Formats: sequence, C-alpha cells, structure tokens
Amino acid sequence: MRIKYIIGCIMLLILITSCTPKTIVSIEEFERSEKISATIFKQYQPVRNYGYGNLGDKLFNIDDIFKNLDNVPEEFYKYKYLLMTGRIEVSTLCGLDATYYEQPEFYGNSFKDVAISFYKNVDTSHWTPEGYGTFPHEMETITYAGESFDVCTFFHSSWGVETYQGFSLNPIYLKEIRHQGKSVNVNSDTTRRHITVTIEPSDIVITPSYPLFQHGWSKKVRMNVDVAEDTPPGIYAIGFDVGRPSLESSRIWQNQYAENYFVKSGFSISQPQFKMVIVVE
Repeated sequence: MRIKYIIGCIMLLILITSCTPKTIVSIEEFERSEKISATIFKQYQPVRNYGYGNLGDKLFNIDDIFKNLDNVPEEFYKYKYLLMTGRIEVSTLCGLDATYYEQPEFYGNSFKDVAISFYKNVDTSHWTPEGYGTFPHEMETITYAGESFDVCTFFHSSWGVETYQGFSLNPIYLKEIRHQGKSVNVNSDTTRRHITVTIEPSDIVITPSYPLFQHGWSKKVRMNVDVAEDTPPGIYAIGFDVGRPSLESSRIWQNQYAENYFVKSGFSISQPQFKMVIVVE
C-alpha cells in the first residue's frame, strides 16, 4: 500500500520542515540511472562538516553532537528522497530502523535550516525541558471495508531538549480534516463505530537531543487501523495526540532518569500530533 504523505509544518518547538524537493523523477528512473542517483545522493545524503559552535565561552565541534548515534547508512539518501517526494511504500516506512530515523537530517531540511543556528550559538542561560513533534505529520490513504493495515510515523524530541520526556499516545477521531485542499467535516462518532485504531507503543519516552543526541530521541510509532466489514464508503479521519503516561510507566522512568525525567505539561497545541484521512471506497 502506498500512502500519500502530507509533510507539513509542525508548530511550536517542533520541527519546521521544508518539503519541496529539488529533483523529482520516477522511481524507475531513479533506480536505473546512475547519473540521477548521484544527483539525489548529493541532495539527500548528509555530509557532516557543520563547523564550530559557541557553548558559553567555549568552542565545540558541532559534529560531536552525533557521536552517540549510529553512522549514517549508505542508502540513507534513497529513503529520504522517497519519503520527501511522497513515494515511499508504507511497508518500507514501517521497516526503517533507528539507524535511519535517529539521524537528525531525516527530518526534512529542518536540521540544516533551523537547528544548526541553535547549536552554533547555544544560550546556556536557558533550560529546555519540553518539545516534541511527529514526522510525517499527516497522511492520506484509500482503502476498502474489511481491510486492516499499519501506518508508521516518528515521534521525536525537538532540537535542544535536555530531558527524557514521557507521554501517552492516544487515538483520536477527528471532526474536520483537509482533503484535496478543502476543509471536510467528518462524523467522528461514525468513524469510531467503524474504524478501530491501536497504537504501539501506547506509552513512550523520548530522550534528549541536547547537548548530544541520544539513542531514542526519535522513536517509531505504529498504528494498526482496522476498517469494519460494514463501513460505508466515505471520508474518515483519525489520528493521535499526546497525554500523560500511565503511573506505572512514569514510576519506571522517574526511577531511571531521576531529575532529568519530564512529564508532559498541561499545555498543548490546538492541532493533534498526527492525523490521517482514510477514504473508504
């Protein structure tokens, strides 16, 4: 199943992505043309030489912030290209491991365009305990009554976050969605009756992205979507939002991370963390 990805801007402390690819070719051309592949490699494969930043009165090599992460995979550029042009199969996206989605450059152009300026001039007088986002933020698919499928996205710390953040991920049934450039009202009760959503994991902790990126700063979220046999054709809208994790999860993480553990505050943005249009034919 190929799903349309709407890789839009994610607000607040969350990543702001630039989504217009420099080169768009067919997958077949991409795979058979060494020249095109080399061009896309140059555009999408990170070459890390970000220079030095200021940490108070000290200089540091910005490339050191990646040293706890795995090396960038040799084929990173292929998957980023397919993701940014909306051509990646959902099974491929769900199959990516942390060596791909823990690379900060995986998230559009945000690291280069936004984060580098932060790391070059770190304000040590401020502490950033909270900030998170989801990428891709929106998806759209066509399916049929009786179908069941998985979709995956990546939930991550924002740039410069210094804590271990704990959340619950909760399914939501939306009343309004953008579809084909228009705002569409959706009966959320009808969606709830006919579409079942299961999220894995239901509780999640994400690790700091500052001063060094840690394994787990971004994690894969898998949603299983089950469309009932009696679902009428039409447009449905689902998603997930964040809340406070269970007391059991919070106790474990509090013991593990002590004063560096942070539970989601009461503040939330108006938009859900993730939303999806499902067109049942």
